[in-house]
Amino acid sequence: MPILSMPQRVKQQLMTRYFSKQKEYEGFVGTICPKIRKKVAKNADYANVCYALPAGQRIFQVHEREKQYVVDIRSKECECRRWQLTGIPALR
Repeated sequence: MPILSMPQRVKQQLMTRYFSKQKEYEGFVGTICPKIRKKVAKNADYANVCYALPAGQRIFQVHEREKQYVVDIRSKECECRRWQLTGIPALR
C-alpha cells in the first residue's frame, strides 16, 4: 500500500471500530459493563460446585471440590490471587 493512503486506511478502520463500539454500548445500563457482566455470569455457573463457610467477620473459607481458599470480602482478597490480579472475584 502506498505510504500516503495507508494512514487514511488506518483512520477509516479506527472510525469504523469506534462507531461499532459506540453502537454496542449505546443501550448499556448499570454499573457493570457487559464484558465483565458476562465473566461474572460465567463464574456464577462455576460457583454451583462451591460452598462457603464463615470463618470470621467477612472472611470465608470456600470449598471447591478438593481445593480450599480463604476469601476476605472486606479487603477483596482471595488466596488464589485472581481477585487481586483481575479485580473480579473468580474461580479457576
